[in-house]
Amino acid sequence: MTDEARHRPRTTVHGQRPVARDVLLWVLLVVVTVFGLFRPRAARGQYVDEAFSRVGISNDFSIGGSVGMLGELYGTSGVSRRPTASGRLFARAQASGYGLSYDLNMVLSTEQYQFNQNARRQSINQIDLRVKYKWIEADAGTVSPRLSQYSLNGTSLKGGFLELTPGKWRITYTGGVSQRAVEPASLGSTSSATTTAGPSPRIGANAGAFQRWLHAARLGYGDLGGSYVDLIGLYGFDDASSLRDPGALSPVSNTNVTTVAGLRVLDGRIRLEGQLTASGLVNDTQAPRSDTSPGLLYDLGIMNARAGSQMDYAGRLSARVDVLKRGQLQMSYERIQPGFRSLGLAYLRSDQEVIQIRPRVDFFDGKLRLDAQLGQRRNNLNGDLQSTLRRRQARMNAQVRLSRTFFVSTSYSRLVNANTAMPGVQDVATFRQVSQTVSVAPSLTFRRGSLTHSSALTASLQTLRDRQSDPNASGASFTNYSGTLSHTVAFPSGTSVGLSGNALMSQRAATDLVTVSVNANVSRSLLDRALRVNASGGWSSNRVRIDPASMVPTTTNTSRQFTATSTVRYRIPVMGDVSFRLRALRSSQPQGGSFNEVQSTIRYEYRF
Repeated sequence: MTDEARHRPRTTVHGQRPVARDVLLWVLLVVVTVFGLFRPRAARGQYVDEAFSRVGISNDFSIGGSVGMLGELYGTSGVSRRPTASGRLFARAQASGYGLSYDLNMVLSTEQYQFNQNARRQSINQIDLRVKYKWIEADAGTVSPRLSQYSLNGTSLKGGFLELTPGKWRITYTGGVSQRAVEPASLGSTSSATTTAGPSPRIGANAGAFQRWLHAARLGYGDLGGSYVDLIGLYGFDDASSLRDPGALSPVSNTNVTTVAGLRVLDGRIRLEGQLTASGLVNDTQAPRSDTSPGLLYDLGIMNARAGSQMDYAGRLSARVDVLKRGQLQMSYERIQPGFRSLGLAYLRSDQEVIQIRPRVDFFDGKLRLDAQLGQRRNNLNGDLQSTLRRRQARMNAQVRLSRTFFVSTSYSRLVNANTAMPGVQDVATFRQVSQTVSVAPSLTFRRGSLTHSSALTASLQTLRDRQSDPNASGASFTNYSGTLSHTVAFPSGTSVGLSGNALMSQRAATDLVTVSVNANVSRSLLDRALRVNASGGWSSNRVRIDPASMVPTTTNTSRQFTATSTVRYRIPVMGDVSFRLRALRSSQPQGGSFNEVQSTIRYEYRF
């Protein structure tokens, strides 16, 4: 046996680690956790008292949280949407004492192992243990740190997090795996992973992925709610050895540096914030070295340039001004260069410039509030595209509380999308779309005898006018009228009854659409509110009238949907809560496509 084979981790199909071993480890963690959480309170308190009394420490220990399970069955006819069965175990616990605080969060889902093709998906199981002592905080497991908007912002890592906050200092480090290795599959391949509907289409479309590591650090000083400054660095890379046969995939690496600063003046009435991220990306870490420097990070020797390397920036400036405790003005400017990318972000739209202004003012002790939002967005920041797309938006809202029971909200918005060709560029389709929306929404809550009534109405008018440069192109102009009316009655016994209706009429050049829906719900509390029963049902109808040409007969298609949902929740004394939910849907579509689906869910949770 060669050294390479001896040290290679044992794998199953598609190069994944043995599923059985991971399942056993998770089950062991759940059993140990549940055993610890379900210890009788008296016994647990006695155990803690005895342990700490031996060293002369008084017991101020407290613990709380919940543990539970969820199971789901799903059946359908006509379509295949999701697995037929799934289950989940979860636990949450918080404890504190002797200057320490603990938080435990754990989720184990069978969806990870439902079918073989799930070995190609990223793991959804997670466990996170957080321990904090004074100004020291440490996390281990599945962590989702947020350091800045453009570097690392909520991406899940299987690793750890450490933060020290002595005084006004902030020293942070986090690192771990953000993406597991997934062996690529060819478009024409099939697998033994099949469902009742045949081979899963997800397998053939899988492009694969390298195992990806992220490391980030932050050094900051100041009060985050006032004046402060942070310096943040991130390094992410793909492990090229994590795949046996990467095919056309190329491992990438990313280094970015971020500066974040805030300033608070005039007792906080003016707040300024700004951040700037410089990000360098190597699109193929195995590509040959390059003598051409794409930018500053390469010039400083922080990164080594390779063929296809790039560098770009993203930044944001914002200001908030409080005016005489009655109003507020917020302004922001954001710019993300076309080639900007950070491996610490799940998604970010590049090549964007956004300007926003949001004023707000209150009158009559808050009974009248006026606010507006003005904004502009555009792309093609480098001017190397054939056309530029601009979006201008203006929105105004008014909220009026005429009495304790009557409230009215109105709004008007105007949105303009325009695509214009660059100078000297021809044969580019340009357009200008103007959308306007007016809405009014009064609501009324009043008591009559022992009953509480709540009524709400929403009415809106929306128009869109589409002007195309191509005379042969069909525009998307339309006019929509919509309205929703709802009424709810609450009884002193805990019973409530509600009824709502919605109507929409849309008029286009060759198509008319009419949608009508009605929903009813009943909720009832029993056994001194320990048992809660909810039932709801709905009906909707969509009618589409198509008139493609005056010489062709008009075609009318009508589709209908029926929905029903029932939920029962019971609070078992000393043992927790159990709930059962049943949902049914029947969809009738013209010219085929009809389907039925049923979903049932049972959930149990014990709180301690």
